Amino acid sequence: MPDGHGYVNHYIPTDQVDQYPTVLSGFGLGYTTDQMVEEAVTIKADTIDDLISQMGLPADVAKAEIERYNELCHAGLDEDFGKMSERMFPVENPPFYACKFASAGMLVLCGGIDCDLDMHALDTEDKVIPGLYVAGNTMGHRFLVEYPVVVAGISLGTAMSFGRLAGKNAAQNL
Repeated sequence: MPDGHGYVNHYIPTDQVDQYPTVLSGFGLGYTTDQMVEEAVTIKADTIDDLISQMGLPADVAKAEIERYNELCHAGLDEDFGKMSERMFPVENPPFYACKFASAGMLVLCGGIDCDLDMHALDTEDKVIPGLYVAGNTMGHRFLVEYPVVVAGISLGTAMSFGRLAGKNAAQNL
């Protein structure tokens, strides 16, 4: 599995495409160009209202979610899901894009629920939620900076190792 596990982690500007012939002629995984974006886009709109309409979403709910997310971006703190502030970018500048998530897949969850060393799920005040344990992809903050995409099997490894620990602790009612 190449770096990126199938997601885009590099953007190549149009004026630099000729500098990456090998990458773009067979190893495009992990890279994107303006042309690749245009070819993959399901919906493109100049306004959020138009994008929501084309997607067939309930306008009031979708707009409220986008407004809430933008509010959190501007505050620099994701109080809802704990997303790292360095990765929060408001949805404000057109054009706006949407793609179907039909045949694609997700390998891991990079967020998750915070836990202690015994795998107890923690609430928003870092207090144990009795009887609730987490392991593998459900564990929040498993990695110091980001998911180490060059380490094969890390998601499965954490699921097995911490799953065993969580199961043992739950069985012992720790």
